[in-house]
Amino acid sequence: SYPKTAPAFVPLSTLFHGLKKTNKNDTAAICHYHCNIHFPHFIQEIVRCFSFWRSRPNQTPVLLVPRRQWNRFLLNPTALKERSRFDYGIVEGLKEAIGLKIFKTYYGARVKTRSFSEVDHKVSPYSMRSRQDAIELR
Repeated sequence: SYPKTAPAFVPLSTLFHGLKKTNKNDTAAICHYHCNIHFPHFIQEIVRCFSFWRSRPNQTPVLLVPRRQWNRFLLNPTALKERSRFDYGIVEGLKEAIGLKIFKTYYGARVKTRSFSEVDHKVSPYSMRSRQDAIELR
C-alpha cells in the first residue's frame, strides 16, 4: 500500500516526458510504450497513456511499440492472448472503445511516460490525470 502522500491524480506533465501543447496539424496522440508486458507494468503504462489520449479527444489514439520484444505481442492479438488474457482484453477493449491503433513505427510528436518510481512516493504507480479518466477507463 502506498502512503496517502502519493497522489492518484496528477497533471499530465508529471506523468510524461515530451508533453507539448496540441498542434492543429497533429492527427494522432502518440504514446510511446516502453515497459515490459508483465501485467502490473503494462497497466501502469496504459492508464497513463489513456489519460494522455483523453486529453486529445480529436486525435487518433496511437500506442507506439518500437521494441520487438513487446511489439511481437502487442501487434499480434493471438500471441498476446496466449501470453496474457488480461492484457489482450484491455488492448482489444481500447481498440473497440476509443479506436486505439498500435504501430511499431509512427512519425510525429510523441510522449513517453516517466519511470515508475514508486519508492519516491511522489506519484502513485497507477496515476492518471483525473478521476473522470479513471471512470471512463472502467
